[in-house]
Amino acid sequence: MSRRGGGWLVSSRPVNDIVEELGGSGVPPTGIPTSRLVDLRHELTALINSELYGGGNKIEGRAALMARRSLDEFIFHTKQSQLVRGNVADIETYKRAVILTTLGEQATLLDHARDAGDGSGRGIKTEMVKLVDDPDRFDRFNDADKEAIRKIARPPPHS
Repeated sequence: MSRRGGGWLVSSRPVNDIVEELGGSGVPPTGIPTSRLVDLRHELTALINSELYGGGNKIEGRAALMARRSLDEFIFHTKQSQLVRGNVADIETYKRAVILTTLGEQATLLDHARDAGDGSGRGIKTEMVKLVDDPDRFDRFNDADKEAIRKIARPPPHS
């Protein structure tokens, strides 16, 4: 592990190498250990943080985000018949970790907007406008959260 761009970089491998290890499509090959999936997800998250959010190569960061989404889709829709060994119920801990990580990333994006806005109403609004205008960050939120962020960024006119 090394330090890069204010965060911990788990790997400096390009996203293409990680996707290749995942079978070329972001969907893991049959029989890959769950622990390896966790490691690969950490690598993809490090690339997302350094490349997409940390001022690096946006194309690489977007590719890492897409690969991680594919990996998460696989995990959340895995059936017992797709496992060589183990039980699909064993993946529940992994799913909870994915959910918590996602919530943590969203909180970090909102914390950054608050901090960059210096805590003032106008400053926070300005940072929320930037968040709304950046699809790489804004698309991390669900529809209800997006609507709440939009209301802060661009409040409806008073009647």
